Amino acid sequence: TLRMQHCCLTDGHSAELSDFLVHLPHLHSLSLADNYLTDVGIKAISPSIKTLAGLQHLDLSGNAMGDEGCAALTDALGACEGLAYLDISRNNVTSLSIRHLTLRLARHSNRFTHLSLAHNPIGDGAAALGSLLMYNKPASLQVCDLSHCGVTDLGVKELSAAIPQCGSLISL
Repeated sequence: TLRMQHCCLTDGHSAELSDFLVHLPHLHSLSLADNYLTDVGIKAISPSIKTLAGLQHLDLSGNAMGDEGCAALTDALGACEGLAYLDISRNNVTSLSIRHLTLRLARHSNRFTHLSLAHNPIGDGAAALGSLLMYNKPASLQVCDLSHCGVTDLGVKELSAAIPQCGSLISL
């Protein structure tokens, strides 16, 4: 477990952080929450996240990640097949990223249980998530936090249709 919340980490620290993470291949939990990492920083550490095959818990909440950083992170998550918990709340992730992220999560293992997207302006991106959940992908998802995301009518409609298909979902 590596917890580096509230450490005032900026993009200027991302190269050192990336080098450091490569030397922790057995890391199970990583929290870089409540720092100042933007797209630049997230893109810089994403290749190192790919090396963390045993990663189960990733918390990047409360940073300044936008769509470019989320795209890089989403690509990196493909190597983290044991990931069960992802928190990217309180960033600046929009519907553009959510579509790509939901497709990645659909291919994830049956261990993925928690997704927090709260306080991101995802709007219609909730519709893509609803479409994914309609097919019960990932089948193990129990908690999906979309609070304060500006979910549109289309998103509500898709999510409402998907809920009966999600046997494992206990909180939305």
